[in-house]
Amino acid sequence: MLAIGFYEELDGTCPVEDFLNKLSIEERAKMIQVVQLLEEFGPTLTFPFSSHIEGKLRELRTQYGKSKLRILYYADVNRAFVLLHGTKKKTQKLPEENKKLALNHMAIDMEQLFFISARGEERKITSMNLCKCTSQALRISKKFLRPSHTNKTYAFSEVLQN
Repeated sequence: MLAIGFYEELDGTCPVEDFLNKLSIEERAKMIQVVQLLEEFGPTLTFPFSSHIEGKLRELRTQYGKSKLRILYYADVNRAFVLLHGTKKKTQKLPEENKKLALNHMAIDMEQLFFISARGEERKITSMNLCKCTSQALRISKKFLRPSHTNKTYAFSEVLQN
């Protein structure tokens, strides 16, 4: 499994964590499930769960009802996936302001990583703590995993213990 982390603002807030916490339990469960697919399949995760936006910027994709849920992310040089920005949209096209915000977060994150590396230190990524996004959402997410999506079984109890 590859590392997944939140982009963290200078004040310590995590935009994606805030996004997830504002979603309904069912929406959050679907989004968490797609994040877990990224963790398991990494760069081999393809459409319809992940798609390219621009440069290194990609999006995790899912839908609940008429709402299209997206988390924009990138893979840093250490092969960790950094979740940058989340959005709930009603149209097909990703709003330009969401893309610009994610690209800005990515630029800041890459700059921070450069300075950490220049000092010879290792990056301490804010871990994807799914328990912060409620265990109820994780239990609900099991019902959304259909056999056609993957042959792998997810150990949700392991996620809840971490």
